[in-house]
Amino acid sequence: MSKYIRTCILFALLVCCMRADGQTIDNVLHKTGIRKENIGIEIYNLVDKKSIYSLNSNKLFSIASVNKLFVTAAALKYLGQDYRFKTVIYSDLPDASGIIKGNIYIKGGGDPLFVSENMWFLVNKLIDIGIKNIKGDIILDDTSFPPADVYEDNGDSDRAYSAKLSALSVNFNSVAVSTTSGKVPHVALDPQTSSLQLVDKTRSSSNGTSIEMRREGNKIIVSGTLNNSNYENKIIYRNIENPSEYFAEVLKIHLKWRGIEHEGSIIRGKADTNRTKLFEIESRRLNDILAEMNKFSNNYIAEQVMRAIADKKFGKASDVNKAIELISDYLKEIGLDKDGFEIINGSGFSRMNRIKPVEMIKFLDYAYRNFSISPEFMNSLSIAGIDGTIRRTHKTDFLTGNLRAKTGTLTGVRSLAGYLNYKDKVYAFIIAANDPNAYFLMNWEGKILEDTIKGLQGE
Repeated sequence: MSKYIRTCILFALLVCCMRADGQTIDNVLHKTGIRKENIGIEIYNLVDKKSIYSLNSNKLFSIASVNKLFVTAAALKYLGQDYRFKTVIYSDLPDASGIIKGNIYIKGGGDPLFVSENMWFLVNKLIDIGIKNIKGDIILDDTSFPPADVYEDNGDSDRAYSAKLSALSVNFNSVAVSTTSGKVPHVALDPQTSSLQLVDKTRSSSNGTSIEMRREGNKIIVSGTLNNSNYENKIIYRNIENPSEYFAEVLKIHLKWRGIEHEGSIIRGKADTNRTKLFEIESRRLNDILAEMNKFSNNYIAEQVMRAIADKKFGKASDVNKAIELISDYLKEIGLDKDGFEIINGSGFSRMNRIKPVEMIKFLDYAYRNFSISPEFMNSLSIAGIDGTIRRTHKTDFLTGNLRAKTGTLTGVRSLAGYLNYKDKVYAFIIAANDPNAYFLMNWEGKILEDTIKGLQGE
């Protein structure tokens, strides 16, 4: 085949690819109402090491929860894949009758996955030690970083995704509200604590289920209608106002269940580490925690991990600004332009977390090729059609099992970044929109990737 003919074929394929890309993007813009200058795309062939499509790739875009990917890489680098949060229990030993006459101290280490099952384990360990009665107080030590609300208020401050942080927390500092429709409609809280009051204003109706929910202080108010014919159970989560009080209430429930008598109070305070360390409860490994964070886009976990980085590197968990600077320096060290990104927090719950698509590709390329973080990094991402935030939204023949990515969503912000495998090629990509209609991009992200990559191969 002559050089001229080969050149003509390559040119024809390129024109076909460009036409497919342009037609797809024009269609997306038309269908969603997103302005062209408000969408940024970069798709990069990691095998051939070349960009195959760019749109506004040198413009800064807010990326919402895609920002968690930087926390993921930094945590693996600075904490290590086997890092574990620790909750430590101190006290004097019980006497022969199983009585502790003094205090018990529970020192929180910021475990973001400490849930009711862990509380059961904690109380059961007290039983194993022989404790039957606690005469003194139970002191809850959250001094590593006291409870704090660190998110921008977007009008949904009672939602679980804006749960308060604390060194001593349980159940993601959120409560489950269960609504059941059917012959006997029912609303319940889990766990049921005395500090949280359920106000059930729902009505039975034959016209379907329509529920509204809000938290006002320590009241969870549920209103609307529950269908009285068709059975359906839904669980909605709401954050709680006071993490230490909530922890105390859940602890009381488990002490009662296991039959341990407690005559004192449960209060916040400083742990007396000169007492005997009865035991410690370790969290799951960091790689498991990061998978929970990314697959379900958990803001609370991201911010707790940021405080672990601050504690490990600077000796003070509350030095979060130093941790942010550390991550920024890390990104510059691996080749990102200092003017190509801005990091404000770990969760991405701020429109000020921004990056240029071309810089995001540099980061994804590094994470893909760096074996010290790559396996755990990849494992933390949602898999299209299988799990996480893209289990349902990106379930197509082309994407299912082949796309691993992180989503990001705020009002006026939609982003998706990660990797796509197709015919022995792996592509890194980011698609981001900052536009009043950005949310509608979710339905078109897969189409953009499929048309661009297939178009490149002349399909």
